[in-house]
Amino acid sequence: MALLFGLALLLLVIVVLAGAPSLGAEPPSLADLRSGKQLPPAPEIAGIAHWINSEPTAISDLHGNVVLVDFWTYTCVNCIRTISQLRAWDEFYSDDGLKIIGIHTPEFEFEKDPGNVLAAAQALGVTWPVALDNDYETWDNFENIFWPTKYLIDHRGRLRYRLIGEGNYRNLEEELRLLLLEAGGDLSDDPLTPAMEHLPDARYQDAVDKHVTRELYTGYDRGDFEREYYGAGFVGQRQYYDVPDRTLELDAPEYLEPDQIYFQGAWRNEAQRSLHAVETTDFQDFVALVYSSRTVNVVMSSEGEGTVRVRVKLDDRFLTDENRGADVVIGADGESYLLVDESRMYRVVESPQYAQRRKLELGVNAEGLAVYAFTFGIFAEGP
Repeated sequence: MALLFGLALLLLVIVVLAGAPSLGAEPPSLADLRSGKQLPPAPEIAGIAHWINSEPTAISDLHGNVVLVDFWTYTCVNCIRTISQLRAWDEFYSDDGLKIIGIHTPEFEFEKDPGNVLAAAQALGVTWPVALDNDYETWDNFENIFWPTKYLIDHRGRLRYRLIGEGNYRNLEEELRLLLLEAGGDLSDDPLTPAMEHLPDARYQDAVDKHVTRELYTGYDRGDFEREYYGAGFVGQRQYYDVPDRTLELDAPEYLEPDQIYFQGAWRNEAQRSLHAVETTDFQDFVALVYSSRTVNVVMSSEGEGTVRVRVKLDDRFLTDENRGADVVIGADGESYLLVDESRMYRVVESPQYAQRRKLELGVNAEGLAVYAFTFGIFAEGP
């Protein structure tokens, strides 16, 4: 998930950092970059609530090494897609002087919980140090504005490069190798790591009218911003935003406007999420939307005790082994459902190929299911 709502799924931007403390200033010359002159010192890691996989670590403690600082948060699908590349770099270059530091700056309140972050890090195979930047102090020190963003710091502790978003890994790795060589490393036996770029689905690439549903948020904080600047929120029912922090009885219309969220039943609109407010039967309450993508992911949690069963339908049919996401279970009776027992991103739909205007419906009976956000993918593999 990116902080700016309109961040593209493949934002392939490398920015060479400026020769002044402001990251937006005119970049230095190529000669200065290669020599390390006229470059700002890296901001320090500060205001950290908790460390995972490490004791507290400062950038100044790592002088002599090349440091890759990765700003991420564990429910951000864009961040998740970069983890495999980070693992490869950690494996290939740690003996050559590379140190990776993850700065986990939360998007949602539950992402501040060290237990949640630890569980996510273990599930994703994150073994490098992770600093929980719950108050955004390090984020602000780096003047950061996107998830994910990666910074390279040379062996003298100076900022050298910044990569925003996913992809373009080969360019960043080449710059990383140059910094390792500057630090005295020997890469003669170290080839480039295998390419791990995510390739778009073939049907998406061939589509004349290609379109991908943007990230959709249920909380009124994001919705009010959208309404103010773009005239409409993420939820298609306009009364949803009239009074915050209130339980609403909502009726989903027969026609669902594409790329909008709709609710059926009793839901409480909160700043970051929607909370199912009553216990029902027969999955008569639901959240639904019409989307265009290959994959769909949903950030959810359960406020009650135990596991919440969420019934999943695509175009009014249950999912199958061919189009279910990794977190969907197919029952013996053919019913498809999610078991929501953690606060995280759930992989719901992974269709064989890209398609437009599919209707997803998540039915719920239990009180306390919290729905935060929907994200979408058009890549041939992965979420």
